[in-house]
Amino acid sequence: MGLAPARPTLDPVVGEVLEDGAAERVGIRPGDRIVAADGTAIGSWGEWVALVRAHPGTPIPTELVRDDETLRVTITPDVVTEGEERIGRIGVAVALPEGPGERYLAEVQLGPVDAVGAALAKTADMTVLMLRMVGRMFAGDASIDNLSGPIAIAETAGKTASYGLLPFVKFLAAVSISLAVLNLFPIPILDGGHLLYYFIEWIKGSPLSEQAQIQGQRLGMVVLAMLITFAFYVDISRLLG
Repeated sequence: MGLAPARPTLDPVVGEVLEDGAAERVGIRPGDRIVAADGTAIGSWGEWVALVRAHPGTPIPTELVRDDETLRVTITPDVVTEGEERIGRIGVAVALPEGPGERYLAEVQLGPVDAVGAALAKTADMTVLMLRMVGRMFAGDASIDNLSGPIAIAETAGKTASYGLLPFVKFLAAVSISLAVLNLFPIPILDGGHLLYYFIEWIKGSPLSEQAQIQGQRLGMVVLAMLITFAFYVDISRLLG
């Protein structure tokens, strides 16, 4: 279409260091400026990211400046699989400057009536997106890494709360919609399971037998236990890298 996204040039300054990443292991700290790597001068964060991604598992001699002091470290990026490509990752995030990012933000204000309609439309969009993602995971077209269990939810809640009230409320809204969608799945013991019973009763003209409903509740409990166990497994696997 002849369009290109705005890509502001960011200084190669570390803003955040993730725990147990390659950067933390060699002592890189927030505020460090990357000035050279592998014998090449680094002029922007994009150059640094491209260099790291291109060297998975390969030691990179790196020169950085911290408090006007020049330090030299050798960092070996962790090997990460992204699709079918092996890339390097060291576990850092860029330090974003204050001010320039504001021109990429737009604020929309709505009245009470229009806000209700917009909220309903947004809720519907998020619900459809979640259902599509679940369908893609069952079909094998999406990674199970898109799932989040209690550990990931608690971690994300803490991060969004540190960003401010609005991001935290948005996160709570997303979690609430996720729980609502899950609750409507046709699994006995959930509300969706009760709707399934009502549908079967409407089709056959009489309710299911008590024994059938009890067996359905047991099956629902097993399915929920499996989902909870799987969610914990994904969270723990993510924490262990």
